[in-house]
Amino acid sequence: MAEKGYKSVLQGKLDDLPSLNSRLVRIFISSTFTDTKEERNVLLEEVYPRLKLYCKENYGMDFQWVDMRWGIPLEASDDHQGTELCLEEIRKCQKVSTGPNFVTFLNQKHGYRPLQVSIPEQEFEYLLESLKELGHDTELVLTWYRKDTNQVPPVYLIQPISTIIPGYKDKDNKEAKQEWENVNDKLRQEFRFASDKCLEQKHISEEDRHKYYMSVTEAEVFNGILHADAVAEHCLCFVRIIEDVTSHLNHEKAWRFVDVLSTEPSSLDMEAQSILSKLRDERIVQKLQNTNINRHTVRWSEKEGINREDHADYLQVFKDSFYTSIVKKIDKAVQNEQSLVTDELYIEVLQHSNMANERCKMFYGREDTLRQISYYYQQQTEEPLVLYGQSGCGKTSIMAQSAKMACKTLTNPIIVLRFLGTSPDSSNLRRLLQSVCQQIIHCYDKNRQSVPEDFDELKTFFHESLKLATKDKPLVVILDSLDQLTRDYNALRLSWLPRKLPDHVSFLISTYTEASELITMLKSMFDANNFIHVPVFSQELSSEVLRSWLTKSCRTLTAEQFSMVESAFIKCSLPLFVKLLYDQVLQWPSYKPIDQCRLSYTVQESIESLFSLLEKKHGRLFVHRSLAYLTASLSGISETELEDLLSLDDEVLTDVFQIHVPPVRRIPPLLWVRVRHDISQYLVEKEVDEVRSFFWYHRQFFETAEKRYLGNAEGKCEVHSMMADYYQGKWYCVEKPFHYTSAQMKKLGITSAESAADRRVSAQPLIFSQSECGTNIRYNKRKLNKLPYHLFNANRLKELRAECLFNYKWNQTKLKAVSLQELLLDLSMCGKQDGILYKAFKASQATLKSHPETLPLELSGRLLALLQTTASPEELKLLDDSMIACAQNCKLVPYQPCFGIPSESEMYTIENAQIPLAPKLSGISSDSSHFATLTSENGVLVWDVGTGELDAALNLLDKDAGTLNVMVKPSRKDFLIVGTTNQMKNNPVFVINLYTSELEQKLNLEKQYLKISFYDDLKFDITDNFLIVMVVKQSCDLFDRNSGKLVHEFEGQPDCAITFADDTMLLLHPKQTNMYMIYRLDNFDFVYQISCIETPKHIYINDAVDTACVVMEKTNILQLIDLTPGPKLGEMAGSIDLSKSKDVKIKNVQMNNGVCLVTVLDGFITVDLKTKKIKHDMRIQEKFRPRHRVIDFPSVLSNNGAYIVGGYDKYIQLYDVQTGKFIHAIEASKSRIVGLNVDQTGEYILTSNSRNNRITCWSLSSLKACPRSYQPLSLSNSARYMAVSQAGSVAVFRSMHSTEFAVLDVETGQKKCEISRDYEAMLPYITTDGKYVVLREYHSDQCLKVWDTSSGNLVKQLNISSINLKAYVLGCKSENMVTVVESDVTAGEHTLTFCKLPSGEETGVKIPYGKYNILQVFFAMNDKYLIIGNEKQHTTGVKIESKCYEVETGAELRMYPDIHPKYVQMITPQSDCFLGQHIHTDDSGKQSWESLVIHIETGETITKLEEVPSFCLSIGSKGNYGIDTCRKVFDLRSGKIIAKFDPKLGEPKKHVPRAVLTADEKYAIWIDFIDGFVKVGDIKNDQTIGMSPIHSIPMNLAITPKSVILIGCEDGRIMMLQLMIQENDLKSKLGHVFNRSMKRTVKAVDSTLASFSMESNKTMMKAKQSMDKLATGVNKEVKKRSQDQSRACEIL
Repeated sequence: MAEKGYKSVLQGKLDDLPSLNSRLVRIFISSTFTDTKEERNVLLEEVYPRLKLYCKENYGMDFQWVDMRWGIPLEASDDHQGTELCLEEIRKCQKVSTGPNFVTFLNQKHGYRPLQVSIPEQEFEYLLESLKELGHDTELVLTWYRKDTNQVPPVYLIQPISTIIPGYKDKDNKEAKQEWENVNDKLRQEFRFASDKCLEQKHISEEDRHKYYMSVTEAEVFNGILHADAVAEHCLCFVRIIEDVTSHLNHEKAWRFVDVLSTEPSSLDMEAQSILSKLRDERIVQKLQNTNINRHTVRWSEKEGINREDHADYLQVFKDSFYTSIVKKIDKAVQNEQSLVTDELYIEVLQHSNMANERCKMFYGREDTLRQISYYYQQQTEEPLVLYGQSGCGKTSIMAQSAKMACKTLTNPIIVLRFLGTSPDSSNLRRLLQSVCQQIIHCYDKNRQSVPEDFDELKTFFHESLKLATKDKPLVVILDSLDQLTRDYNALRLSWLPRKLPDHVSFLISTYTEASELITMLKSMFDANNFIHVPVFSQELSSEVLRSWLTKSCRTLTAEQFSMVESAFIKCSLPLFVKLLYDQVLQWPSYKPIDQCRLSYTVQESIESLFSLLEKKHGRLFVHRSLAYLTASLSGISETELEDLLSLDDEVLTDVFQIHVPPVRRIPPLLWVRVRHDISQYLVEKEVDEVRSFFWYHRQFFETAEKRYLGNAEGKCEVHSMMADYYQGKWYCVEKPFHYTSAQMKKLGITSAESAADRRVSAQPLIFSQSECGTNIRYNKRKLNKLPYHLFNANRLKELRAECLFNYKWNQTKLKAVSLQELLLDLSMCGKQDGILYKAFKASQATLKSHPETLPLELSGRLLALLQTTASPEELKLLDDSMIACAQNCKLVPYQPCFGIPSESEMYTIENAQIPLAPKLSGISSDSSHFATLTSENGVLVWDVGTGELDAALNLLDKDAGTLNVMVKPSRKDFLIVGTTNQMKNNPVFVINLYTSELEQKLNLEKQYLKISFYDDLKFDITDNFLIVMVVKQSCDLFDRNSGKLVHEFEGQPDCAITFADDTMLLLHPKQTNMYMIYRLDNFDFVYQISCIETPKHIYINDAVDTACVVMEKTNILQLIDLTPGPKLGEMAGSIDLSKSKDVKIKNVQMNNGVCLVTVLDGFITVDLKTKKIKHDMRIQEKFRPRHRVIDFPSVLSNNGAYIVGGYDKYIQLYDVQTGKFIHAIEASKSRIVGLNVDQTGEYILTSNSRNNRITCWSLSSLKACPRSYQPLSLSNSARYMAVSQAGSVAVFRSMHSTEFAVLDVETGQKKCEISRDYEAMLPYITTDGKYVVLREYHSDQCLKVWDTSSGNLVKQLNISSINLKAYVLGCKSENMVTVVESDVTAGEHTLTFCKLPSGEETGVKIPYGKYNILQVFFAMNDKYLIIGNEKQHTTGVKIESKCYEVETGAELRMYPDIHPKYVQMITPQSDCFLGQHIHTDDSGKQSWESLVIHIETGETITKLEEVPSFCLSIGSKGNYGIDTCRKVFDLRSGKIIAKFDPKLGEPKKHVPRAVLTADEKYAIWIDFIDGFVKVGDIKNDQTIGMSPIHSIPMNLAITPKSVILIGCEDGRIMMLQLMIQENDLKSKLGHVFNRSMKRTVKAVDSTLASFSMESNKTMMKAKQSMDKLATGVNKEVKKRSQDQSRACEIL
């Protein structure tokens, strides 16, 4: 495609548009009927299926053939439309086909020569006069041809056969058919005589005369080849000559192959043969050249002339040459055809542009509306322009015309035009915004790849992209029919629409008046001046438009017909009705009696009437099913699909084939072609899922068709079931059974009605083709998007789950081919939002969007929990397949559930990079629709409460202008007030309407507050006139809400300010007083002083704003105050005495529905406001109390006063107010809940946490049901430290809490015990045999403690002070340990003491070490030696060295000078060498570091590494290789770097765990700290071969000798992954995972694990069977793999 044309399309220009992308090879097959039967049959049976497969697999295109000679019904000949339909199909093939579009078989038969359907008036009269001159009777001609003066100029039309021969359409009326044959022959003869005479008299030309001699095939060749362009690329001719056919003219079947005289069947029709010869041997050769002509010569067979047996060789050559010729043209076309564009954006834009042009062709009038739109373009207002009107009033045509007008009104505009609902990318809001953003970004020369996938980010990006418009390149966005958007992403709430437009942007939208809620919402958003009501046509305009359209079509009506039409316009004048009526009257001839002219008077009646006529003309059942399949497709169907579906529908085929039984049981293409011809103007062509499809162009057609053809529930289910079978591929290459009718049995001479036939339908694999390297994959997007929809609507839910929703291969393919969002929509459609799979996908979406290859790990890492509870067979099958895929593709298999599955009560979680840690939540709007958060970039994000989707992103302040850190939602008001405590330059305040998500005001307050200590000291409130600003204990001021000017300052430095009495009064508390002051807000007059019983601490107001509750500083007596305006204002309304309750430290008070909730430090107290008595005293249960002290927590009393929701530490607590009983608690996160809100409906709970930026929404009703959640192996918070035994059987983890240590049995994946709960200790060390853990207590005189890992008991405490202990190291042997203790007497003097474990007894060997700074100590050579790295301060600098001591004697063996004390390390416990960094001095005296492998006993350098590692190496257990923090693998024997993994990562930060090697040193494991993955690399091949997401910050990493990877995560999880590389132990490892997981169902595990119980023995048996099946499948699969494949990329 030329760059200029491509650019023009994407800029929205409507001139000189290219044709729509084809995605189709469509070939018209032209031949005579009787002589090509065998050729056409072998093509149908063998060649066409091969070509369909070739096109789909190689190019993702459909292949269609149009053979109009097959299955011609009587109706087609009755109305004489056969020839015109053929020519129309040729034109369509030429328009849409890629490559070949026309193939003709020109043999020895000229074929059927039809009568002319229409003859111009003057020509007809010449012909009639010539017949009279010849003395012929003209009665027959005048009987069959009637003058139509409605055609301009007039013509004579042939009459339908059945109107003159009534019995013609009766299938068994042979006499009527014979009568027509006689009439037909006579008329043809008459017209030939007359045309010869007219030519002789020069009344007509030779070309006009030839019309009366021309056959159908010749007419097709004229249009398909002789009058076509570029025929060498598009056309083929096949010629078959029976060389001895003239010798067999007496044969009864000879007439089938050559033209013979009707009067003498044994004589050739030389006239016909002459015409054929000239066409075949001269004109075709001149046009096509011989390269596109295939010639074959055969001999006559007495058996049928041509047959399969005698002509097998010829037919084989014919098939091969046909297939090869077509494939060559397809291949060449795909290489050269510039219309075959794969750019989906280009295709989408072009479709809508072509649609606009089609609408503009028939546009008429509407000058006033267009004038208003033109004015809008020129004025550049700040709001969108909204067009609305009744359905069918012509909005779409106006929107199309407005796009065309924009090019003339504006200079160089970019036009983004979408007719919503007409394509998948214009139906779903996320896809619409993505497509629109991509077009805008491209047209303004930005990177199209920058358009985000995430919907929240996408909405923000959409608004930002509008700002790219410039004066030189203005932007026009036109979105027609907002009501056609699906409800996904809350599209119809319109939060995504821009309220205010940037400069140089015009934005047009339309909807219909029937969508009243939509219009109401639009009117609440935009100014009334920006609405244009589109009226229906007036009666006069309707008539004017109709006459205009008729004139363009060279048609008119009689005066009587016009009168009838105008009477219809009195009842309905919608433009759509005018169009329907126009299409109807367009066919009325002038001679049609007025009493036979039928009109409807509403749009729906007109459509119903159209459908009735179609059924009458083409057969009720055929039309019913055809339009049912079309309508049920929802977004469009291709002709191939429709023909396939009709060919599978035996009811239709039985009806169609009542007399004729074709060679292949398929629907004749001509049948649908005739129907489509009659409704083509009501269909729109588009590309859907890379397939050229068609659908209803107007919603009213869809609605009427849906009601008529899918209104019956049973029938609808049957249609969808048939379509589901089709997309399943159920009948591909499978014979489908059917029943012959008795008439068919009689005709065929068979005795059994039962039979079966292959319907030759298209294949439906998930993937059509892919290259060997796995790229260039052609997915079957039709199946992926259609099958779930049809299975669901067919109520085949079990198959839906098995084949789609819980099918691993399906999910993997759809994820890669379409998107995760479409997978989620499938689950949503099927009502599985609360299911485990939906939640697993939602929790994984951030990773799957960028790394879909991690799907098996995401699924199995969560679904392993299914083995610990009730699971369906589909769920277990999905788990099986996911585990196998993990081993095959990721090389890592979850050892146990390693990712959390959100609770059923969790509705969604918001993760957005703009949200800071511990986000502050605003209150929820009064209609429960919105809440907001501050961003770290001085903005506000407004969220939809129901869905968690971003409603608006408001950028309020430049970062260099200050930091916005205060956000307040005043009680009972839907406003947010955002400000800052940093007011050095100015005092900006922003007022946001929370309901509309709009910034209402930006104020720069006249007064600044420079001494605000804490950000929560700044408070705001708002009224209609004032902004109230209070700085606690400093000031309370009123500012004009519109200007920001200071209006009034209150005295007393109040610490509390509350508006009440409908914002007419203000309640203040002057600091350090025991009184509250009430002022009027209209004149600031003092009204009343409230005296308290002592100094108040805080005051709380109920929701009705008529009662205040004062909490005192020193007593637990609450004072109630009446705030009702009137005589009792400010009087005491009673008191609540809580002094008798224990440990009452009041944190909050709420009053609602007669209940007072008092939140205290460790629970809740409820009080009856009528009696002022305590109802319930509810304290937090001990099991939910953390080890640390909780000093405050958020709590909410639900709006109906029924429930208490508390956020205590990390738990959401739910209590029943009426009973005072605890209902349920759920762990919201691993960190403290800092924000908690409940909406007005009492359904949504919002939480935020202290150590992350996530916001989670919970369902209160679901919490009441005590939902089960699935949590993986976890600590209470961050798994900060880890130690693993040498054998890898035991691991010890410590959390952020220094008293939480968990001992893990690695083999079972379960926690064995907890240790040191009463002692605060540092990181753990474990003995090599894993039996004991040694911990160092932070502050103790017995700081070293030895713990038994089996029992969790404290075994020994060593009498060493924590002040003196500098280090301790465990030996390579389990019993050895050395301590480094600093002397109490001599500061800096160290002693190394050797001890035995677990007793802690000293061996008697000590090493006095002097005043050295010891940086490294380790045992070596199986604890024979101890190596110490140290440094010592000297006057000349720091001296560094390492020393070696004998463990048995304590004697110094050797000193290693200039070795860095921090980077000296053991290689292996048995190795006689160590690795160290040494100072190297070259000949010039320049010093540098070098890494050396040094012999311990001799001190000799064994190896020098070619590069100094970035840190100490992680060395494998064999001691051959080591890997540094930059993932470079060193060969310690040669010193060479043999592998470098993930160089893009660079050097990691200090907190990133070090990379490790497997026990066999073949593989490396490291953390990708950018993308958040643990990865596996093959050292030999230097390639990354596997990876797994982590979904948290990894704190530590280790791998056991059995290749179990352990990762301690910041969120507390302990991830365990089994490395799967070797084939020989695959079965045992996978089986071990399943067995271990199933055992947990029998025995409940400890608190750090997810607690599951066995709910069903049946479930466990299924799981066991599943595991056995999996293992068997693994073995079979392994045998199929070659050794090199299995080593490189496969393990099964």
